Amino acid sequence: MDYGSHLKEKAGNLSRRSKHYRRQSKFEDSDRQIQGKILEVLLEKKTILIKELVNFLENDTARIERIIDDMVNEKLIERERNTLSL
Repeated sequence: MDYGSHLKEKAGNLSRRSKHYRRQSKFEDSDRQIQGKILEVLLEKKTILIKELVNFLENDTARIERIIDDMVNEKLIERERNTLSL
């Protein structure tokens, strides 16, 4: 047993007492979930048209475009015109 496990056993989860503690937002229908689906599709297909991806995800086009832009800026995916790839 490491020291962190020992402390948690004795005092409970101390991080929840912090004034900076925030519970993580729900995963279902979150941007994180959509990012995961985009990566999953790209791992399988290697490249995909954005239009195909939007149809596949069945979600708001503007939201998916924003998420794609974020992923491109974070260098998780590459965008060349209307095509996405890893």
